[in-house]
Amino acid sequence: MVVIAAALVAITVITNAYSFNLMLRNFRQSLSSTAQIYTEQISGKVDKINSGSLELVSLAASSQNYYTSSPLGRYLTQQDILTRLQDRIRYVESSDLYFFYRTDSDELLTALSNRPSTGSSYFWNQYLMLPPTQPANTWFSVTCNGETWLMCYYNVSQVRVGAAVRAKTLLQSLYADTGLVQDSGFALAGLDGTIVYSSQPDLMACGTSLAGHIPASLIVESHTVPEVGTLLLFRPSSDLLHQLSGSFGWLLLLNLLALALITTMLLNTNRHITVPIQQLTEGVREVERGNWDYQLETSSQIEDFQQLFRGFNHMILEVHDLKISAYEAELERHRNELRYLQLQIRPHFYLNAITTISSLIYQDRKQDARSFIDFLSDYLRYLFSGSDTQVTLQQETKHCKSFIQLQQIKYPDTIFYMFELASGTENIRIPKFLLQTVVENIFKHGFSPEQFLSIFLESALEEQNGVRGLRMTVEDNGCGFSPEMLASFPVKEDNGHVGLSNLYHTLQLIYGPAASLHISNAEPNGARVTIFLPEEENHAHPSRG
Repeated sequence: MVVIAAALVAITVITNAYSFNLMLRNFRQSLSSTAQIYTEQISGKVDKINSGSLELVSLAASSQNYYTSSPLGRYLTQQDILTRLQDRIRYVESSDLYFFYRTDSDELLTALSNRPSTGSSYFWNQYLMLPPTQPANTWFSVTCNGETWLMCYYNVSQVRVGAAVRAKTLLQSLYADTGLVQDSGFALAGLDGTIVYSSQPDLMACGTSLAGHIPASLIVESHTVPEVGTLLLFRPSSDLLHQLSGSFGWLLLLNLLALALITTMLLNTNRHITVPIQQLTEGVREVERGNWDYQLETSSQIEDFQQLFRGFNHMILEVHDLKISAYEAELERHRNELRYLQLQIRPHFYLNAITTISSLIYQDRKQDARSFIDFLSDYLRYLFSGSDTQVTLQQETKHCKSFIQLQQIKYPDTIFYMFELASGTENIRIPKFLLQTVVENIFKHGFSPEQFLSIFLESALEEQNGVRGLRMTVEDNGCGFSPEMLASFPVKEDNGHVGLSNLYHTLQLIYGPAASLHISNAEPNGARVTIFLPEEENHAHPSRG
């Protein structure tokens, strides 16, 4: 429930953020489109000014010979040049100044529009006769009486011609846009990336560099003006947020109302549907853990859930009773099979034992015959030692020793065994004939009288998959298991190892999935059988009711 509520809050926040970003993106696109339009207008003005300057270049090239003529000729030429300068100012409204300056004679002719402030004429008459500090054929900024001008000049032999325009004149169309002037600002940067003019110096001051010094509080869109620099349109982000606050207020209110409605619905759903489902899931998990006494209780008002819970409780009781009955029947069947096996010891085992005793007596190995009879008696006594299905580990290993010692007498100097029981494991109860089945399997499949046989058995207390229990390992140096046996085990197949497969399934029945029986091959040769039995309290079978 908390996760769902958090998800809803996150969705609300993301929705508002997306809406804001969408509006911001639309505003940027609008600002960028506006900047592009004004950039094209400014480029058109600059082209006209450049066209007039190039005409002056042609005039300067064609008037070189006039200065070698008489004073009257020079006077007439000056008047002609001045007339042309004034015509350019009159018919090309984009420019505020055209000039024609002969450097060898300090003769300066200028034509100034009526837009500049008083005193501009005096400034330019002084400035244009000074040696230039900026390269020719390039637009650069000049400050005249507190105003920013843009200027470009050309050198033609001994003549310097060019034009200049106030930044305010160049950006006059932007000043005509009242919405842009009132709500936003604009600036012009030179070719070096430095702001040379700003309509709102308090927001973006002149001299500010575009390389990482634009205030983060401004939303800025820029477009390059060919030959001049960069036009920037900007607006404080706080103003935009203020304008959008009304829309966002209604949007946020609607989101909060929707969130409250959905939260109420989720709370109701959680109480009457989610919680009962969680209780039902927990009940299934308790049954999986073997808790057959678990009963469900619900406060749900939904009749379907109440019927489901009653049905679940009834089903658990029925399954519990059936499982106990099936388990007891299976145990009884195993007891009957064990009694039958104990009563029908293979006839060839008797014959082999009698033949072995006879052979020992015939070979005058009376002491070996006496020992053989003692071990055989212990072996048979264990087989008929009552109806107990479980014995201690120490009893089972003693029985295995009796069996191995019978084989040692029968095959002298060919069999070696060693048992190592960890302290605390001797009295742990295990299924009867558990280890005997493994040891007999060694002699049946891994022993040859022509080869020496070693048998090693060890026990230890350890934890596997979070379950503490008894581990027993039986290892020999015989021929080992075949690849087919390793791949198919524990499936019952006609592979000669039915005893081990039956043993695996018996352990699963008695102890549940916590018990295990693994087979593998030892290095460099031989077989290894590892058995793990959980502690008594970890048994997975049902208790007798």
